[in-house]
Amino acid sequence: MNNKDTFDHKHYVPVLRWRPAEKEALLQLFGEDSSKLTPLIELHPLNFTEEELRKAGGLTPQLKRIATEIGKFWGKPTAFIDFLHLEGMINFEGKLNPLEILFNDAINQDLHLIPVTGLERNSAYQRAVSRVQKQQRSSVCLRVSSQQVESLTFKNDLDQLMNKLTLQPEHVHLLVDLKLIIPSVSDYNGFYPSIPFLKQWKTLTIVAGAFPKDLTQFTVGEHLLRRLDWLCWHSQTHNEAVTDRPPTYGDYTIQHPFIKTISGVPNPSASIRYTSSENWVIMRGEGLRNPDGPGHRQYPANALQLCGRPEYCGENYCEGDRYFTELSRATGSKGIPKTLLRAGINHHLTFVVRQISSQFSS
Repeated sequence: MNNKDTFDHKHYVPVLRWRPAEKEALLQLFGEDSSKLTPLIELHPLNFTEEELRKAGGLTPQLKRIATEIGKFWGKPTAFIDFLHLEGMINFEGKLNPLEILFNDAINQDLHLIPVTGLERNSAYQRAVSRVQKQQRSSVCLRVSSQQVESLTFKNDLDQLMNKLTLQPEHVHLLVDLKLIIPSVSDYNGFYPSIPFLKQWKTLTIVAGAFPKDLTQFTVGEHLLRRLDWLCWHSQTHNEAVTDRPPTYGDYTIQHPFIKTISGVPNPSASIRYTSSENWVIMRGEGLRNPDGPGHRQYPANALQLCGRPEYCGENYCEGDRYFTELSRATGSKGIPKTLLRAGINHHLTFVVRQISSQFSS
C-alpha cells in the first residue's frame, strides 16, 4: 500500500456529483490548488439514462467513459469514488459488476482511485470493494454518519466491517459525513470523542454542507448566507476534543448535500453563488423562463454587481473569477446556468484550498 494518498487537516475533500459544471471546474483549477484537494466523486442515477440502469451489463461503456473523463478532467492524483446512490439500482455480484468495471479501466489508465464504502452497504458491494482493494493493494474510504459514530454499536459494527475487508485503520480513510449542518450544530463534541483508533486512521475527514436546496428563499437582489459548515469546522480545529487529531475539512461546495429531483420544465433563476471568507454572496435573479422577463441578460448585470463588491477576489484569482469579470463586461445575452455554476464551483474550490492554507500558514 502506498502513502501518496495520505493527507492531514491542511488538505480539502469536496464532494462532487460528476456533473458537467463540476468536471469542468476541476479541470480549470490551477495546479498548485488542485494538489491540495482530493475529490470524493459520487456517482448518481443522473449520470446514466433509465435504460442504461435497467439493462443488465448496460453500464459497461458508460463506466469506461466515466473512467476516461476522470483521467481527462482530474488526472492521476487520488480521488475517492462512491457508488452509494446506485447501490439499490444495479447489481454488484460477479466479476463484471459496475465497481470493478470502473476500477479495472482506471487501472489501465494508471488512475489512482479509492473505493468508498459504509457500514450499511450490502454484502455484494462489500465483496466488490474488497476485491478492488486487494487487486490494487490500495486503501479504502469508509464513509459514516455522525449518528452511526454516536451509536452504542459503532465500535462493534466497525470491527466487523474491518474484519470482513481484512483491513487495519492505517489503511482506511475515515470520513464522517454530517450532511446538512444547521445553526444548532456548533461543535463536534457529540460524536468526535466516540471515534475509535483516532490517531491510527490513514486520514480523517469531516464533511458537511450548509448550502440550501435552491434559492427560492431569497428575493431578487443581493444576499449574504453564512457558511455554517466552514465556520463550524474552523472553530473546532482548536477544540480540546479535536486537537489530538484535527480532521480534514470537506464540503458539498456551493450545492445542497441532497440532490433535488426536478419535475417538469425547470425555470432556474439567473443567479450567482460566490464564496467569501464567512459567507456566500448570492446574486439572485428572476427565472430565466419568466414571461416577458429579462432572461439571460441578467447574468452580465449580476456579474457587474458582484465585481463591485468587497468580497470579489479579482479576475486573476482563478478561472472562475476570470469568467465573472469577462461576463461583467459583456453586452447582450451571455451565460447559462452551467457556466455560472462552473465558475462558482471553481472559485469555491480555489478559495477553500487557500483559506485552509492561510489558516495554518504560521
